[in-house]
Amino acid sequence: MCDRLAAGRMKKGVKKPFFSFAVSFFDPTACCTPSESFRPNKRQSLLASWLPPLQTSTLALFIITAILVTNCRGRDYSSQERERPLAIAVAANALYAMQEIEAAFEKKEGNSIDLVSASSGKLSTQIVQGAPYHLFVSADMKYPDFLYRAGAAAAPPKPYAYGALVLWSMRPDLPIGKGIEVLTDPSVKKIAIANPETAPYGAEAIRAIESTDIAEEVFPRLVYGESIGQTSQYISSGACDIGITAKSVVLAPEMAGKGQWTDVDSSLYQAIAQGAVITNFGQKAEPERSRLFFDYLFSDEARQIFMRYGYRLP
Repeated sequence: MCDRLAAGRMKKGVKKPFFSFAVSFFDPTACCTPSESFRPNKRQSLLASWLPPLQTSTLALFIITAILVTNCRGRDYSSQERERPLAIAVAANALYAMQEIEAAFEKKEGNSIDLVSASSGKLSTQIVQGAPYHLFVSADMKYPDFLYRAGAAAAPPKPYAYGALVLWSMRPDLPIGKGIEVLTDPSVKKIAIANPETAPYGAEAIRAIESTDIAEEVFPRLVYGESIGQTSQYISSGACDIGITAKSVVLAPEMAGKGQWTDVDSSLYQAIAQGAVITNFGQKAEPERSRLFFDYLFSDEARQIFMRYGYRLP
């Protein structure tokens, strides 16, 4: 009987045997992970395709039930849930450092992490709208504090590092040692900075420019990246003559030896305190693992990594 059912379906162009479809449809481990939650759900169409034979065959229904009992017996679904990666929303400036922290954490704790990088403003908007991130590692304190006040974070943000600005250019002829005054060089046509509306490093770049008497001359040349990541691409690709980016970017191993850079005078802008929070989603879905990674951000191992990327520590 089983073989005839399978063969009947194979003749209609279904490549998998009947039992494979039955198991894949009913297997609880097939449910979506957070990263898959926006993928189309095929279960209804799959159920519809098998509904006629299930209605007409009591024996087929009995066989499926038997398979389900056998398939589910002895499985530890709570263990499988724990194997799903934590989704961490990371401000673009911190991505390189966080990739090292991710590797160190996974090696130490055996828990996997998925990093999602964008501007802090964009990530905080996604979290408010229900994006399934367990933690938010921001480029400032404002956005994670906003999440807490909006009821989207489990506790107030805690600062994990202080970031710094640098001038960076692929052009060896620019006198970058002059500091921010180099932005007025007649040969400089395009200057990259992050969007000050959504990226804290962009807002502080504007502050640094406005703290001098060069703003009127420089502003018409500005090109805005969506985040520090995109801004750094504009600079490293040569699409812009020079730009203001995060010190953590130019100190990343991937950027070693690329172009020339110098620190922006720290008196021209405010110290960029960067905070992290556990989201409400993380607190409800994975409270223990979310707390474990949050605490690791403030461990000696993580602090050493942040220091290597030019961050000052709280």
